[in-house]
Amino acid sequence: MISVLKIFIKTNIEGHSEYEPYKITNSSNTINIESEKLRIPEDTVLMSDLVPLEIKYFPEKTVDYLSSILYSDLFIEILSKKLKDYKKENRKEYETTREEADNNRIPYYNILIILERLFKQGTPFFYDKNRTMTVLNYFWDGNYVINISTANNKDFKLYEAYVNLELDLRSPDKITPEEFKKSQCKSQKEKIKRIWNSLKNIDYKPPTELLQKLPSAPALYSNTVNVGGNN
Repeated sequence: MISVLKIFIKTNIEGHSEYEPYKITNSSNTINIESEKLRIPEDTVLMSDLVPLEIKYFPEKTVDYLSSILYSDLFIEILSKKLKDYKKENRKEYETTREEADNNRIPYYNILIILERLFKQGTPFFYDKNRTMTVLNYFWDGNYVINISTANNKDFKLYEAYVNLELDLRSPDKITPEEFKKSQCKSQKEKIKRIWNSLKNIDYKPPTELLQKLPSAPALYSNTVNVGGNN
């Protein structure tokens, strides 16, 4: 059974402070999604819960990366390259069981790799293709829910992760290095807090950010950044 990930996000932007499905168009305002080629449930991306993912096997350009986790043929090609390299390095086929994969926390780490790529600090973010915002931080408590979803008469193992995003209304080029550094410190502090809470068996709660209201007109200090093949 193919595994997919559905990310639910809520942000500090007014009107988006409740969890809603992440959409690929949140990460690119120019990507052309070929709906007829999609074979997965709506608002999901491909993942593996058996084979460890490595970001080095995925394209660097944003639109190419997004395509690689949308279209099954591209994703399978990446997994095949990973397994081929494993066989070459270890002189044996990669084998695992569901129990071993869960014990090694492969689903958790693969979700983490996807989140870190999609919501990397400084990444453009879009609710409107003509307004570029910026990801400052993302917060995930490390938990996920597993369900079964059906699309095109196929069953998919569906992982659901709930993520809090801290966004800046400005585009990345309008944010200073000092401001990014401040956000990095905050992110590190929250990471330590989450690990500490885990050790103490205390539920981690992401920080609550003040809501920001989107101006009705384009912001004076925000440039529209087109995230396509060159980004």
